[in-house]
Amino acid sequence: MENSITIGQYTIEVNESELTAKCWKTKKTGSIYVVFNYRFKTAEIMAKYVTNYAKSIFDGICQKQQQKINRLNDKKNHGIEVGQIYYNSWGYDQTNVDFYMITSVKGQKIEFVEIGQIAKHTQMYYGYTMPDSTKIISKKTTAMATGKQKFKVLDSTYQVAIFDGKPKYYSTGH
Repeated sequence: MENSITIGQYTIEVNESELTAKCWKTKKTGSIYVVFNYRFKTAEIMAKYVTNYAKSIFDGICQKQQQKINRLNDKKNHGIEVGQIYYNSWGYDQTNVDFYMITSVKGQKIEFVEIGQIAKHTQMYYGYTMPDSTKIISKKTTAMATGKQKFKVLDSTYQVAIFDGKPKYYSTGH
């Protein structure tokens, strides 16, 4: 007597009278490949093998689904809120720091403005700076959330991170 079960892209077929079991996977392209095709010594060994294999397929599918859900939740629950301040530190011969304030959050779409800063020179060419949200420097810019409290400015290569309240180092070059 033949029985079969399909789990996701996998089909397992068992022939109890011949003590055989085979499994194949149908790829998204429609091609099929055999995963296993075995003859067993006893029905108990066959049942145990097929059960364990089916469970591993099911567990793998569940794990992939959970990872997908987690990725979607991370994007939805990115933690970016209106009024938060972010910064970007960049430069080669000198270290520049820019501060941004979130003005709008709609799903993954973030809008922000660049804000001023209060710099304190500690030496001739460098010092520390803090954001000044009372000074708006730029118009609203759009960005996309990329993870927990991070976003990427569209058409740009840099990412910004949430401001932790600590002064940020900068240098002015020579």
